[in-house]
Amino acid sequence: MTNIKFTQLEYIAGNEEWLRLIHVMKMTGEKKSSLYVKIKDNLYPAPIKPGGNSSAWPRSEIEIVMAAWASGKCKEEIRALVLQLEENRKLAFDKVSRKFGLDLPAKEINE
Repeated sequence: MTNIKFTQLEYIAGNEEWLRLIHVMKMTGEKKSSLYVKIKDNLYPAPIKPGGNSSAWPRSEIEIVMAAWASGKCKEEIRALVLQLEENRKLAFDKVSRKFGLDLPAKEINE
């Protein structure tokens, strides 16, 4: 499986484009309910909850998962990829929070 380290750099540098639900639905062709079923099954990455009821996804994560689907990867390969993307997201958050002297666990960014 490809190692997705570049995603961490994009988060840290602030170069990541964030997509709202409507944009993810348009990109993937999924309806809201089926998208969230696939998220629960680790077939798409979970959104980040910036506050309130809003949700956002890093564009790179959605594009990577869509490319995996398009290339014929099986569900187990997609799940492993999604878990790796979400772990990279946590690592990037931890690195940035340490840089600014914050003591916040990564799990709080998705709550």
